[in-house]
Amino acid sequence: MLERVVNLSRQYEAPPIDALLIELNRLGVCISKPNYKFGDRVMFELNMNPLSEFDSAFSHEYKENDFFLTLTINPDSPFILNTDSGTLEVDSRIIGKVEELQDCGGYLLYTRDQGRVLHLDPKLKSNCNGCDFCHFGVASDLTIDLSLNDPKTYVQWAISQYKRLLNVDDFSDIEQVAVVTGCFKSAMELLTYLDIVRQEFSGKGFKGELFYLGSELRSEDMSDLCKLAPITYCHSTECFANREQHLHRKKSSVTIPEIVEILKRAKEKGINTTFTYVLGLDPVKDVIGGMKQMLAGITRVPVTNIFQRHSQGLEKLWAPGANDLPYYLEIRRQLGEILGREDLKPERPWEDYRGLWYTEFQGSTIIGTRLPGRSKFHYKEQVL
Repeated sequence: MLERVVNLSRQYEAPPIDALLIELNRLGVCISKPNYKFGDRVMFELNMNPLSEFDSAFSHEYKENDFFLTLTINPDSPFILNTDSGTLEVDSRIIGKVEELQDCGGYLLYTRDQGRVLHLDPKLKSNCNGCDFCHFGVASDLTIDLSLNDPKTYVQWAISQYKRLLNVDDFSDIEQVAVVTGCFKSAMELLTYLDIVRQEFSGKGFKGELFYLGSELRSEDMSDLCKLAPITYCHSTECFANREQHLHRKKSSVTIPEIVEILKRAKEKGINTTFTYVLGLDPVKDVIGGMKQMLAGITRVPVTNIFQRHSQGLEKLWAPGANDLPYYLEIRRQLGEILGREDLKPERPWEDYRGLWYTEFQGSTIIGTRLPGRSKFHYKEQVL
């Protein structure tokens, strides 16, 4: 397998490390002990240096050698996660050391960018349904009551937890607070919630950026959203073709041209804009065509996520060719050229850890950490 990855990376002008990580995200990992107590996904930090045995094709100058990964458990994957040695292996060769291995899913709070970014998931993926590619868990009744019925209580609880876990008195050093969920019933409910987040965190010294990931907002909402500046609106676009097939009705009812207009309106109001996109659902031509359309509405590189099969039967969602590495490398090559011409480049590697670029973008080294911070900052639903 490694030889094929190297050959394809040369063919598509991608660093072998990047091609290997794309393949790892696509295929997931096989756990050496199947009865190890995990659900259907794991997350861990992968250090590519200390135990690597790569040949010269894998040498690189990338200084941030630790990668953060969230992967599906796949018994058929050629990537073997050895829980005894704490290593990741492929083709009987050790490719890196695994640290901070744990189950992945159902988190109310978690950090990114070495603890400089705080995430809130007040609605929980476990309460979301309708998009056929999405992974979700199961929430406890107490969690649902806490996060849905009293948003201010949830935000105040989150602040107290983060202060304790980060061992800080205030949030003056925090760069971003991100609300990463949909499931709000209306734009008004969402805007009210974001206002609570801004007020409560500002009261504790936070002066950084708010970040919202979702699809509830429309053009007419941007006048209210910009009052919370600095803020980024990341539209959960997810796919360009067959949106009625893949997305729940409310989300699919908004067309790509309409999304572009929403984001353009946000830009006019001084709001930073981007969108999330799932790689593997659309044919290559639709991916590139849709990306070109979206350029008019964004100020930052889109957050691309390689589609991961978290349950049996989801391979039916693959677009033609999406079951193999060349599909992703071709998109990487074409999209890199398109973004490069617009002077857009990955500047927040911690924001996109299962995308297309890991060590290099259009010949330039990607600088910055992908590590979230100490994993004990993750707070699962079940602990409440």
